[in-house]
Amino acid sequence: MLHKSEARLMAALENAEAAIYDDDSQTILRGKMSIIHMAAYSAINGLVALDEERTARTETPKYITLSYDPIAVAVRCTRVVLEE
Repeated sequence: MLHKSEARLMAALENAEAAIYDDDSQTILRGKMSIIHMAAYSAINGLVALDEERTARTETPKYITLSYDPIAVAVRCTRVVLEE
């Protein structure tokens, strides 16, 4: 059974169509994501770009993040996210 805070996190991620993603290992830590129409946000860098060449080669999302901060929150692109 999920802890209350874990359950709230999962519900928030699902509601926002978002995922917590480790770009270094290319692993989805929580939530669900698709490559198409996703924007990623890093706590240190803000919005980070999708590395389209590496994504196409590996067939998994690869964002341009700092080596010491590979964790990003990927969210479905919306007008609000794009305005940021």
